[in-house]
Amino acid sequence: DPYTLMRMIYVNIFNTDKTLKQSIKNKTKKYFCVSTDKAANPVNMMGASKRIMEMFLVRRSNEISISTARFANVAFSDGSLLNGFKLRLSKNQPIVAPTDIKRYFVTEQEAGILCLMSCIFGDNRDVFFPKLSDALHLISFVTIAKTFLKGRCDVIDNFIFDVSHNPASVKYLVNFLKKNYEHQNFNAIFSSMSDKDNRSIIKEISDWILEWNICSIDDDRFNSSELEASIKDLTGKKVKKFESVYAAIKSGYHKDDLYVVFGSFLTVSEGYKAIQGIRGEHSEKN
Repeated sequence: DPYTLMRMIYVNIFNTDKTLKQSIKNKTKKYFCVSTDKAANPVNMMGASKRIMEMFLVRRSNEISISTARFANVAFSDGSLLNGFKLRLSKNQPIVAPTDIKRYFVTEQEAGILCLMSCIFGDNRDVFFPKLSDALHLISFVTIAKTFLKGRCDVIDNFIFDVSHNPASVKYLVNFLKKNYEHQNFNAIFSSMSDKDNRSIIKEISDWILEWNICSIDDDRFNSSELEASIKDLTGKKVKKFESVYAAIKSGYHKDDLYVVFGSFLTVSEGYKAIQGIRGEHSEKN
């Protein structure tokens, strides 16, 4: 609508130039601004307004040092479709997701780190952007919707799957365990990126875990040794290491022990694939 378009122009262009003038007047050492990947060959007003903003930045860069960051959609940020999923589900409303559209997503932590790097290390006119992987960052809305819907405390056989990857979401998982599995303990199948607050995550759930199973993830941010050291330091409990989530799931399938599979989105999504495959193998044998 025209009101949204005018607001976009006012915020992205005029407000940016206004704060630039204020920064120059007050002899500010550095000016940082967030742009978007949509500013490259823009096809909509969002991208076009940000591209014009970047032109204003270049024009003022003769008077003040300026660096920017361009990145993709920030998953579950305010105003995003994924945040809309959360809001609608909290109100018990249905959600709709396109089946044929994929988008590059970065986490809030990745976006924050990129902004800090641009602020601290960026020279005048530098543009920082993330190195995105199709395998890790290119995700369809429908895939996220399906995983998000079934990814909270989803019980399958002797496994509980949960996409908790920060202390607050792990607290939700712990409350679920308290409510439904009082006086029981679990083995953990867990993997998380090194840029997460893993020590707080481990502390939050450690009283419920008898044995920790770490699974390798194909990502530069995953550090198995660092994760193992944190678990041993904080809990003093046994740690097993597996080459894949599939191997960890298979080792615990249909045993008397209960397992909680949690951590990164990749861990849980691979866990779902593994349990489906292993169930298929068992049904064929029977």
